[in-house]
Amino acid sequence: MKMKSFARTLIAVALFTGMLLAATTARIGVKGMTCQMCARGLQASLSRVAGVEKVHVDYQRKQVVVVYDSHRVTLGRLRRLIEAQGFHPVKATIR
Repeated sequence: MKMKSFARTLIAVALFTGMLLAATTARIGVKGMTCQMCARGLQASLSRVAGVEKVHVDYQRKQVVVVYDSHRVTLGRLRRLIEAQGFHPVKATIR
């Protein structure tokens, strides 16, 4: 009986701290990237956002892949940040 209570407590703590939350992956098309430095700057900006776990900006494919905690940051916020950097986010797919 004590083991079940302990297990429930561990699960509750894990959920509270975000350990068991599944990450969301968004693939966002980006227009306006003209060089590799554009991609690096965008990657640095997105990486600084609280809740963003991983970012990969592909200059040649003109897309960004962001892995993030949807409880801490929204796709809309990521799109607005891309716009604030001078680019135009287009079609986004989420997994």
